[in-house]
Order: sequence, then C-alpha cells, then structure tokens
Amino acid sequence: MGPRPLYPRGRGLGFPHHPLHRGGRSTLQEGGHNRFGQTHRRRNAGGTCPGARNYRRGRLGGRQDGYQLLPDPRSGRGIPRQKRQERQDSTHQPRGPLPETHRKEGVRVKGVRAVLYRESRLYSRRLTKHLAGYLMSPFLFLLVFGWGVGKHVQMEGMSYIQFMLPGLATMAAMTQSYAMATEINIARFYWRIFEEFQMAPVNPWEIVLGEVIYGMFRGLMAAGAVYLLGFFFNAWVPVGPLGVAFYILHAFTFSSAAVVAAMIVKTHADQGQINTFFIVPMSFLCGTFFPLERLPEWAGVLARALPLTHSNLLIRAVIFNTEIPWGSFFALTAFAIGFFSFAVYLVRRAAT
Repeated sequence: MGPRPLYPRGRGLGFPHHPLHRGGRSTLQEGGHNRFGQTHRRRNAGGTCPGARNYRRGRLGGRQDGYQLLPDPRSGRGIPRQKRQERQDSTHQPRGPLPETHRKEGVRVKGVRAVLYRESRLYSRRLTKHLAGYLMSPFLFLLVFGWGVGKHVQMEGMSYIQFMLPGLATMAAMTQSYAMATEINIARFYWRIFEEFQMAPVNPWEIVLGEVIYGMFRGLMAAGAVYLLGFFFNAWVPVGPLGVAFYILHAFTFSSAAVVAAMIVKTHADQGQINTFFIVPMSFLCGTFFPLERLPEWAGVLARALPLTHSNLLIRAVIFNTEIPWGSFFALTAFAIGFFSFAVYLVRRAAT
C-alpha cells in the first residue's frame, strides 16, 4: 500500500475545515510546494500572510501515515539582511574565546578552586586506599632495612633507621606527588575531564596550579605517614618549620614534574617508561638509603643532577642540625620553576 495522499479523495481543495486551510487564504494547490510567502497569499493584499513562516514538505511518522508541512530549517529567510546581521552579532563579539571583560580576577580564582574541588572529592572517596598505600611501602623498608639489616649499623653517628627515615619520607612524598600523573592520564584518555578544564574560561596556569596543589597535598600526607611510622619504630626525629618548608618545595617540584609527564606521554606504556628511567633511579641513587660519598665519583655527579638529591640534602641538614647547603636550595628551586613553567606551556599548547 502506497503512502496516503496529501488531500483526502473525493473532496475539493477549498473546504474550510481542512487543517491546512484558514479563512481568508487561498486554497492549497495540489502538486505545488504550498509555502507561505509565494503561493499562499492574502486575497486582498499582495504581501505574505500575517505570522507566515517558511515551511517544507515532510513525512509524518511512517510510510503509510501521510505527509505534513514542517517548518523550514532555513529560518533566516524572509528577514531583512540588516536585521539578520544584528541578530547574529547581538553580542558584538566574534566567535571564539571569551572577551577579556569576561576573564575577571574572580574567575581565575574559581578556576583553581574548581580543579581542587574535583580532585578533593575524588581523594575523599578513596581516602582509605590512599592511606594504606602511603603506609605499606615505608613500613616494608623500615621493617627490612631498619630492623632486619641495619639494626646494629651506625650511619654518621646515628642509628641507621634514624638516618633512613628522612630519606624514606622524601621518597614517599616524591612517589605520591608524581603518582598524580597517572590520574591525569586517565582523565585525559578515558574521561576527557582534562579537555573540559581546557575548554573552561580559565588560564592554563590555573589548571596546572590546581593540579600541583593537589599533588603537594598528597606528597605531604605521605611524608607525614612515614614520620608517624617512625614514631612506632622508635626513630622519631624533629622536622621543624624550615624542614616543612623544604618538604613543600620538594612536593611542588615533583607535582609539577607529574603534570609535565602527563602532558608529554601518549599512552600508559610511555608513562611506565618514565617511571622506569626517572623515578626508580632517583629512589636508590639520591642518598635515600646511604650517603652520596659512598657512591662512585661518576654516580655521585649523576645523582647531583637529580632533584631528589637536593631535597635529601636540605631536609637532613635541617633535621640533624648541620650546615644547610644553599646551593641545593637554589638548584631545587630552579627545578620547581622549570617544571612548572614547562607544564603551563604544554597545557597551553594542548588547548590550541
């Protein structure tokens, strides 16, 4: 059975009760397009009908349900060119990025706050898992190296477990701050959350700063968990305000490095390669478990080119009341500024 005809059989085209016919209008022409404005005009005037719209012919439902007249998607037809241009340019701004008047200082603060809000909500949901991860690895190191191997070993006039505790805290802060790179990769590759941050009316440095602050919080929590374990192992050492400041700088450095790594890699396999050649060597060569003087000369030079070495030197100097190596402080600050600036550049380049 073919499609139902546009008009009922046996009836004329001019009956007043037809749903497409209104009084005072000309009858519908069979076989024509029957659009308002050309064939459907008022009888006494040459203009279009009041409130006329452009229509197109379309199907109503399935094949056997007939036809109806649908609004023409070309809604701009019939509008004078000047008014049409005013309607399109009502904001008087071209399409693209938001005007500078919309980028207020309050919006920038909200951009950092929005990133921190998302990360803090995710962190609070997995708080128990994070705390267990903070404690497990340092606990094994303290148990094996502190009580098993180094119980009767003296290192620089102190017990080996006291010497190792600040290095373990620094290594834990580095690991947890840098582990944020994996979460950024998941947000980029699977959930596309990072792309939503880039489309928001915020600057790239706001996105980077929000992620870095979150990574710093994770690193400081991990370092605090290690010192809490040291209290139960009878290896408590005072840190002091200056030591906390150095830990903040240390966590800032590796959180910025995490953003850099997350923006460089293209797959999770690439992320694993960076961990293998960057994080693991620093964990064992940068003075965490023994002084740098016991390394070969070439290994000592290589270790001093890595940021974790300078963090260990600064924090141990504060804890054990020795002379602070300010050269390591400036080197760690240079690493922090360099990683953060490079991260902002990579995020800005990815947004274009």
